[in-house]
Amino acid sequence: MNRSLETKNRLTMWSRRLAAALFAVLIVIALAELGFRFFAKKPEHIAMMPLDPVLGFRMRSTVDLPNQDGRGTFRFELNEDGFRGRAMPLANERKSSDSPRALLVGDSFLNAWAVREEELMSNVAERELARTGADWKFYVAASDGYGTGQELLLLRKYGARVQPDVVILVMFPANDVLENSLELAGRTLWRAGDYTRPYFVNDESGELELTWAHPWRSWMRQHSRLFAQLEIKFYLKRKLDRWDKPDPWPFMRHTRRERVEAGLIVQERDELYREQPSNSPWSRAWETTEMLLTQFNTEVKQLGAELLVLVVPEKHQVRIGAQERLIGLELAAIGGLGAIELDQNLPERRLAAFFREQGIAYRLMLEPLRESIRSNPEVARYVLDGHLSGAGHELGGVGIARWIQDFHSEQPDLADHSSWNGQDLSAPVDHLSLLANQARMLDFRKAAHAIYLSNGWLARNDSMGHPGWTIDSVAFAVLPPPARAKLILRGQAMSSAQFPLTVQLSSPGTGMEAKQSLEAPGPFEVILNLREAYQPMDCVPVRIACIGGNSSSALVIEELGQSD
Repeated sequence: MNRSLETKNRLTMWSRRLAAALFAVLIVIALAELGFRFFAKKPEHIAMMPLDPVLGFRMRSTVDLPNQDGRGTFRFELNEDGFRGRAMPLANERKSSDSPRALLVGDSFLNAWAVREEELMSNVAERELARTGADWKFYVAASDGYGTGQELLLLRKYGARVQPDVVILVMFPANDVLENSLELAGRTLWRAGDYTRPYFVNDESGELELTWAHPWRSWMRQHSRLFAQLEIKFYLKRKLDRWDKPDPWPFMRHTRRERVEAGLIVQERDELYREQPSNSPWSRAWETTEMLLTQFNTEVKQLGAELLVLVVPEKHQVRIGAQERLIGLELAAIGGLGAIELDQNLPERRLAAFFREQGIAYRLMLEPLRESIRSNPEVARYVLDGHLSGAGHELGGVGIARWIQDFHSEQPDLADHSSWNGQDLSAPVDHLSLLANQARMLDFRKAAHAIYLSNGWLARNDSMGHPGWTIDSVAFAVLPPPARAKLILRGQAMSSAQFPLTVQLSSPGTGMEAKQSLEAPGPFEVILNLREAYQPMDCVPVRIACIGGNSSSALVIEELGQSD
């Protein structure tokens, strides 16, 4: 009996100790949670983009950063809601009947890191309308990396607050179709937010249902700052891909040659430009996108507004530039299918047919961008990373203003609408051929010359004492024809580099190269003599490499060109 009582007392003691230990653990967890909530900044799974319980992630608020373009420095600013442009109106703020409002919803094309405030399409459209005497106020709701699903959530969050008369959805099919599909999550390097992105999926009743790649982790992330921080430190930091972006699931990625040898298209994202069987993941991604667009239109009408969808094309749809030429040369060498062989008009044709069927107003920027390059090839409509430049934004802003004028006019001007509506689409413009004989020497100290550049060019910086482009360890460019006797590279080796280092200048596919060893910071010049056999080529591919130096910004490139 005593032994039984002793055992019972021992169990009671251990139960109390266990309960006390569990209670202590809970207290520690609760204190840690409170600490992270009150003293730590919001967790960011993607740089400069804090988590959001509804939107998955979003841009930081109240950002003011320096930036540069060919005209000098300017400020990149985000308002208190994390958007470009004027601050959102206050909740329940009464709208003046004499000042209609437009809300632009989109992704990084509206955030436009490389575009000055006055050049943004929202401000261009506002100025164009002001010239007619109309006092429109434009507001922007956008975040890098968003697809149509997150843009629908943005509309729900800010639509009633803005009370818009018009909503303009700025759509970029090259990313949006992918970003709308949970089935295709993580399959391309461009999509940084797939791990935390909310997705709409087609439920059994044919309705859109909200979900996430990892629902239970998403729930924990939304309700616990402690969990979010631990997830970043102990899981994501060890699962990041080479672009420092978390993937929802690990996928095997292949080089272009490996994909070609396996009979696959070079980049999976380029499946967008090929007809797909009805049972393919890409076809289902398109179906989800069309359902989201239909729902977007429905909710815009519920706000008492009208919807315009402005469709922005990928730059290789518009023109064949440096990057497309280099890909073409590489694929010709390995016998693969190149981007310029795809149907570059396919997304626009499909969307135009869908919009007409649904009665949704739309404008396609594809043909107007091509026309603008043919008429003025020296002006870049895209910046190096593939986003619209200031000139591209101006074209979009003018198109938005014209649509608003026509929509509110009893006698709309229907002239020039055919190119915006996708009638008689042409082919991508051979941009470099239009620039033949116009770029014997590119002076990066005076202009960006992004038209001629491909991968590896990091930033054009005027603040280091040596204006020009900093480059990665390897950078590529393409000069227009005709090829001349000498290829010349000039620049500066920076004091931050480690010496000795070697600057290598070569022309891919020719076997020709020149090198210069550098022992200290200062100017350099490398000259590559081109053989006569090289003359018939219709472009001049260029490869610049920094060997050693232990820095991706060891060199500033000031000039690149050709000489007789």
